[in-house]
Amino acid sequence: MCLAIPGKVMRVEKGCVHVDFRGDVRKVYTELVEPMKGEWVLAYANQVMEILPDRKAKKILESMRDL
Repeated sequence: MCLAIPGKVMRVEKGCVHVDFRGDVRKVYTELVEPMKGEWVLAYANQVMEILPDRKAKKILESMRDL
C-alpha cells in the first residue's frame, strides 16, 4: 500500500518544488498543480497531486502518526 504524504513547500523552481516531509526535504514535480512557497501539498510518486488547506494537512499528519 502506498500513501500520499502531505508536506510544506520550502522552495519553488520551474517544474518542481522542494517540499519538507517531516524534516526530509525532497524535490517533487508540479505538472498537475502550481503551489507556492509555504503552502501544504499532497504528494504521491514524486508528483504534487493537490494543494491542501493548513487544517487538512495537519489533520492528515496527525492521523499518520499512529501508522
